[in-house]
Amino acid sequence: MANAGSGIGGTIVGFTSIGSLTDNNGLLTDTSKRIGYGGVISGTHPVSIPYAGQTGYNGVSSGIAAGSALMNTATVGGFYPATTSGCVSPSGICTAATSDGRLGAQINLIPSTPGTVGTTNNGVECTSCHEPHNRWGNQWFTVVDNTNASGLCRSCHNK
Repeated sequence: MANAGSGIGGTIVGFTSIGSLTDNNGLLTDTSKRIGYGGVISGTHPVSIPYAGQTGYNGVSSGIAAGSALMNTATVGGFYPATTSGCVSPSGICTAATSDGRLGAQINLIPSTPGTVGTTNNGVECTSCHEPHNRWGNQWFTVVDNTNASGLCRSCHNK
């Protein structure tokens, strides 16, 4: 699963022709399991994309400008800005959502350059929302309780 930019689903290099699971282009043969199938990623996981207001994450920029009305506003589609203040995420970069035990500080924004801590060139990957060892015991291995008042969604989306 990968995002080739502009919402177009892509492939991960090196995963071509794995048994009956992928075709010669590295795409899953079961189309119902493809993220971005047909170039549409609505209703699926955001994978390998720049966080809102970010530029140059793995060579791709967010469609939302850092200074736009969609940053840090409660309008529909609004986003909290990236911050390093008060983060408990592994990368040290998270969103500025107010933490109430559910939100914000655990969301792990990933820097383009590993080990770099800053508020630019950050993106969303699987580990932004999921902890593979289910450290917190949440449904679907999420880092924030996703069943409690949309805590996971509201860690990024200011709604």
